[in-house]
Amino acid sequence: MVRAWQMYAEDNQSILVASLDQPGGSGFFNGRPIWMKGNVQVSPYNWDVNTLTNSPLYNYVGKSFSPFKCPADLTSLTLAGTIYPSVRSISMSQVFDFGQWLPATKYRTYGKLTEIVKPANTFVFIDENPIYMNDAAFATECDPSAKNIIDLPANYHDKAAGISFADGHAEMHRWTGPLISSGSLALSYSAADAADWQYLANNSTVLK
Repeated sequence: MVRAWQMYAEDNQSILVASLDQPGGSGFFNGRPIWMKGNVQVSPYNWDVNTLTNSPLYNYVGKSFSPFKCPADLTSLTLAGTIYPSVRSISMSQVFDFGQWLPATKYRTYGKLTEIVKPANTFVFIDENPIYMNDAAFATECDPSAKNIIDLPANYHDKAAGISFADGHAEMHRWTGPLISSGSLALSYSAADAADWQYLANNSTVLK
């Protein structure tokens, strides 16, 4: 998927697709199309493959559905007695929109491929815990004075998640703290989660 993201930018004067819609649902952020609409917690975005075909990246992945979903994601929606598998398990980093939680007042956000300061340490797509997929963007708080995990990554692979980066490489990262590794809504951030927070912060963006 990250190669499709790069190719889109290469074909559009380095302009990147955005990770989150502007308020009002225009489908664009500062003139850039959003990569994906929808909240997979509700229908039809959970099960309707048209959610994927409408993505500006769809043609760049060979019109295939598989890059949008981790094979280990077994979540589904039951609708009128029929079980529909979810169509998406990845989200895009909020550094490609208004970066509310970073916060953007202190940390860089990116609208062009050429603006990214550390591509090898800037994740683009991440497997997200389905409970937290309220949109197509993944929020990270980078400020150590606040130090919090906003959106939870998934833990499908023995407490690990697939993550792809702006330089084109991908990795499987294993979480060590209880918050992400358990994926439980009953837990809140604690000191034991600090290493996971640090990883997300270090691989999101840089200070202005």
